[in-house]
Amino acid sequence: MELPHVPGVEHRYVDAGRLRMHVAETGAGGPVLALHGWPQHWYVWRDVIPRLAPHARVICPDLRGFGWSAVPGGGYDRETMARDVLALLDALDAAKLPKAIVTSSSRRTAERHLSLAGIDDRFDAILTRDDVSRGKPSPDLYLLAAKRMGAVPQACLAIEDSNPGVTAALAAGAITIMVPDIVPPTDQSRQRCRAVLPDLDAVLALLRESRALAG
Repeated sequence: MELPHVPGVEHRYVDAGRLRMHVAETGAGGPVLALHGWPQHWYVWRDVIPRLAPHARVICPDLRGFGWSAVPGGGYDRETMARDVLALLDALDAAKLPKAIVTSSSRRTAERHLSLAGIDDRFDAILTRDDVSRGKPSPDLYLLAAKRMGAVPQACLAIEDSNPGVTAALAAGAITIMVPDIVPPTDQSRQRCRAVLPDLDAVLALLRESRALAG
């Protein structure tokens, strides 16, 4: 099957663990990983790619069993497909920005949840309520996270899911985006956040289009 054409897009195959994945890629800058749904493949992003490419490195893989990637006999559960994506990120060396978890949970709880999700080694720092005397909405956790990563808070992006967290991030001086979890954003959170978005896919799209990470 011939690959459809999108101007500027290059194609290659990457050995992601034991899976040979097809990747469509273009642009330069910070990485944006665009994951298609079911039953689709990389070409679903054909109208989005030209908008992101001037500002970011756009990486559009075909997931396991879709498009031009290999079609194994099994492994189509969420956990395996998530591991495929992590293996792809490692192979592409795409995740180069320092990242931290800043949570009101205890360290034991945070580490357990991150371990169960298989992402406990994806962060440069993990800050919990055990690390400070004042938790959220105090800015102390965010200030400490910025210090651990060697950054000024004003150059950091905070993605928060709670109103106390939004207050903490803003008080520290961080660029703040809210993706609400259970409790909806207050009017104050809506007014002071850079954006209130429904999910992390929307966060990525906004950041790359507005170049918020560039400064």
